[in-house]
Amino acid sequence: MNDNKNRTIRRLRDAALFSAVRAISAAAGSALVGAVIWWLQNR
Repeated sequence: MNDNKNRTIRRLRDAALFSAVRAISAAAGSALVGAVIWWLQNR
């Protein structure tokens, strides 16, 4: 029973970590695209 609980907690933690990394990557990508557009317009 305890092993199953630990496995569930580990899976939830891994899913949360994956979601956080994905969100950070999306934000960084959006910021990079915005910076490139700004740079192109202000050259």
